[in-house]
Amino acid sequence: MATPKEILAFLTKNKGVQLVALVLAFLVGALFGQGAIFQWLSLGNDSERATQARVELETKLIGQLYDYESTIQTLVPRYVTMRDALSDETPRAQRLEYDSLRYQLIGLFLSYNKLEAKLSQLEKRGAQFMLPAQLISPRAPRVAVRSTLPATASSQAVNIVDVTLDEDDVTKAVDQQLELIFDQYNASFRNAYYQQSCKSGLARACVILADAGSGARLEQRLQSEDRELYEKACSLGDSLGCEKLGFNAFYQLQYTSAMQWLTKACDLGSGSGCGFLGTLYASREVAERQDPSKAREMLARGCEGGNNRSCYYLAILYVSGLIPRDPSAAMRQLEIACALRLDEGCKSLEQFEKFQACSSDAVYTLPGEAHLTLECNAPSQ
Repeated sequence: MATPKEILAFLTKNKGVQLVALVLAFLVGALFGQGAIFQWLSLGNDSERATQARVELETKLIGQLYDYESTIQTLVPRYVTMRDALSDETPRAQRLEYDSLRYQLIGLFLSYNKLEAKLSQLEKRGAQFMLPAQLISPRAPRVAVRSTLPATASSQAVNIVDVTLDEDDVTKAVDQQLELIFDQYNASFRNAYYQQSCKSGLARACVILADAGSGARLEQRLQSEDRELYEKACSLGDSLGCEKLGFNAFYQLQYTSAMQWLTKACDLGSGSGCGFLGTLYASREVAERQDPSKAREMLARGCEGGNNRSCYYLAILYVSGLIPRDPSAAMRQLEIACALRLDEGCKSLEQFEKFQACSSDAVYTLPGEAHLTLECNAPSQ
């Protein structure tokens, strides 16, 4: 259908029909008033002005996004170099320069993603956020020796270390403040952000999405989409994804599947995954898979991975009779568990005579809630 503007253009070019148009305009004015004519004639101009304004706004936003992206790409290498060079001896002036650069990048990332959210709404498409974790490499783990257990006649010295996996300052701040941007526009942007992150290969984003879908209630059967997200996280090398699949399979009494997922978690360096796997190998409730030697191996790996409860369970194993009894090895594991700040390890160490009186009557129980527990019922004295 022709617009009012197109009709006017036709009339202007065709002088012969102008008289007819004037007569029609006179009749319309007589019937509906002259205002109706001018209102009809203005519709085409209003529509064109609205379209032009939207195009101008989109062009402006795209230009701003390009400027933000170019600046971010320029600043990130310098920021990472300064961040990785920081230490307790870093001069104050250099630290202030780092802080200034950090705040600048945080502002740029937030501004970019806020504009992208607005532009995607105008263009009626999915938002394509800029993810800090895609551009900024993670920090290297910080390892510090907290204490050292001296060597004994039967064991070597053991260093108790703190391994700190500090999240990058910019990435952490942007992820936190983006929640405000999502709330300002639409809750769907939150899922869009993590979905994009997951598709881009950021495994922990897949875990966050799956947790949101499942409510992090692993004792319930997982929906297929949540399971797929955990599986993707696991395949991308995030031990937490494998571990959660193992916990969920365990709660569904799928012990073979649970052990497979926990083995993957353990191989990816999850101390808790190794420990949980070790307790399954020791548990009598999973009798057809009970393997005390494998339990010792897995609990030892869990303890070496810093999981204090694995050390404690390994101490129980050494006095339970399921493997050759070794009270000195049990004491060593309790010392490590205590050094790793496990209260049960410290208390058992203080009452070691009672603790080592455990026998093959040790009881192994499966979880009622979040964690599998491995208990040693020592005879009362």
